Amino acid sequence: MIEIRKLTEAKNLLMSTDKNVAEIGYQLGYNEKSYFTHTFKRKTGMTPTDFREEMQKILS
Repeated sequence: MIEIRKLTEAKNLLMSTDKNVAEIGYQLGYNEKSYFTHTFKRKTGMTPTDFREEMQKILS
């Protein structure tokens, strides 16, 4: 449940800020960028960077 909430917040931050993936991960309590990226990809099917790029395409 907590992980789902963190990933929802990560999606919001990826879409609404220019913070890099590591900064977002650390802000949400992930100590390693790689663990944050792995968890994000496992739950969403794409990396945080890919997610951000897709959302920018959709919103453009």
